[in-house]
Amino acid sequence: MKNYKSINLLNYTCFICSYYSLSQNTLLTIKFRELGIPTILVSDGIYDFANSFSNEIHAKYDLIFYHNIIQDSLIMADKKSCKYLKNSGAKNIFHYRPDRMISKEKLEKINHEESILITTANQAYFNKKEYERLIELLVGIVSVLKEKNVRFKFRIFDKKILDNLRLILIDLENDINSNFEECLSNYTHVITTPSSISLTSMFHEKPVMSINIRTEPLNIQSGWVVSNIELFQDSLDDFLNNYQKGLIQQKYLLNDYLSENDLNSSISNAINESTREDVIFCDKMLLKMLNSKFNFNFEYFIRKIYFHIKNYNLVKYLRKPLSGN
Repeated sequence: MKNYKSINLLNYTCFICSYYSLSQNTLLTIKFRELGIPTILVSDGIYDFANSFSNEIHAKYDLIFYHNIIQDSLIMADKKSCKYLKNSGAKNIFHYRPDRMISKEKLEKINHEESILITTANQAYFNKKEYERLIELLVGIVSVLKEKNVRFKFRIFDKKILDNLRLILIDLENDINSNFEECLSNYTHVITTPSSISLTSMFHEKPVMSINIRTEPLNIQSGWVVSNIELFQDSLDDFLNNYQKGLIQQKYLLNDYLSENDLNSSISNAINESTREDVIFCDKMLLKMLNSKFNFNFEYFIRKIYFHIKNYNLVKYLRKPLSGN
């Protein structure tokens, strides 16, 4: 990105970007479209309503993710999102299945004993209230499972969640030493916040229970959904022992999500279907300003420094009051 003003854009057949909110991507999209070169926005994860509408990081920029698409084509990581985003502004919408979502057609059954994997999305909460609801629900779930002598382990990478749970659950076991599909083969059931993990688990015919801590619509559905401990208690026996109907529901749900295309084929389709009859001729003074040698990419410079130092203890300490958590 730091050399975007010096490269010859005419050397490229298309422009592909993956961060909707990155201002440099918007700039380069404008420049490429002005030259009549196809532009493509690629999502690397499943569309999430809460992330799009309620994530405070996006809200401060007055952004709603994947609305007002300025690229020629949009490529999403699931089919269902494409249906919702048809009115986003992109002329062409395609879908693909990320390799990391499903890398094996069939899992080796290592463990035949009943056991539950409890996990979360990478970004499982967006504010303090959601965090508190999540912790309360996880602690309640564990209490019920222990009471009924159901085997379980966690798979959580969020240090804040782990540290809080360990204050209450001294014997917490966290299974994070393998990739997800290898880990999944050790369990018969999955409890998770909605994420691509749900789709991977359903693909491998695991009963999946989604725990919901939000009011926004759930894009990802599974065979079971609970939002409080009472619902969890009421549905646990069905989840563990009478799950065939839920598996049938999950099989049909998967047809709405999983694409048969890989990313390369979707990119090729997007390029082939791009038409340049409506080439945008942007304001020449605007482009002159953006291309000026005096236009220093300060954001790139700051981001580079931040990613270099963000793991320093001092930076972590200073970041806490700013995040509000």
